[in-house]
Amino acid sequence: MKFEIQPKRFFLWTYVALSAAFILHDVAVDFRDGLLKKVYESGKTDTINALIANVDNGKCEAVNVYSGEKKVDLINVACLSGVGNQTSSTSPEPLPELPVSQTGTSD
Repeated sequence: MKFEIQPKRFFLWTYVALSAAFILHDVAVDFRDGLLKKVYESGKTDTINALIANVDNGKCEAVNVYSGEKKVDLINVACLSGVGNQTSSTSPEPLPELPVSQTGTSD
């Protein structure tokens, strides 16, 4: 029995195999990117929740936050204004609006 390679059949199966490999790779990359995004968002949410819990601890103490060489001290604004951690049914006074320059826009 002699084995003959038929060019049309060979190229068809090569095309099918390469297409399947590309599709599987694309699906795997999309899955990985989606998973990494979910993990990143979850870590960011956990960090913010921990920061809020540390700042809103009722002690009115500053919390040190570091990022590399940079450092800032955070404190709850309610502590500075003497309100404490009490919640009220009235809304706080709105902050004054800052003027916004309209340079470079054309209407």
